[in-house]
Amino acid sequence: MSDDPARPRQDPSFTTAENIRKTIRCDSRDCPDPAILRMDFELLCLGHLVSHCHERIEACQSQACQEIGDAGGRRADGCFLEECSPKIAVLLVAQTQKLGNIERAQLLDILLWSAELEVRGRCHARKSRRAGI
Repeated sequence: MSDDPARPRQDPSFTTAENIRKTIRCDSRDCPDPAILRMDFELLCLGHLVSHCHERIEACQSQACQEIGDAGGRRADGCFLEECSPKIAVLLVAQTQKLGNIERAQLLDILLWSAELEVRGRCHARKSRRAGI
């Protein structure tokens, strides 16, 4: 608490606009950066969001290319892809003024890559249903 005589002391239990606006930190271990988005039940800063999405999308792509794995794994990947695209799109729109060109390019790459895999997954699922697999 400040000992500035011009500033009145406040009871910490008293809610004000000043103490309501607290920064929510990234859930990644020892990361001091503020979280910007929740993905896969984790609050992530921009750097960890980009790396997390790249890891998950690469896993989805390798599973789609191999076309192996249990149905639960494919469902989890599909759920991630369905969650990823709209959240990244909203983040791009909401934070467009705050993002630099590199960050915007990284997020657009994630958006396009996840949307492409989501469409491929839907096409593959339709073909499998038609073939009776």
